[in-house]
Amino acid sequence: ISVFFSPTLAKIIATLLVAMVLVFRPQGLFGTASR
Repeated sequence: ISVFFSPTLAKIIATLLVAMVLVFRPQGLFGTASR
């Protein structure tokens, strides 16, 4: 991915993906672990 996109853009996309996961899935990946 870093080949087609600049490292900065890659970090921005990754941050947005994580942000969307936290917004739409408040429990996140640890949702099942907390139960």
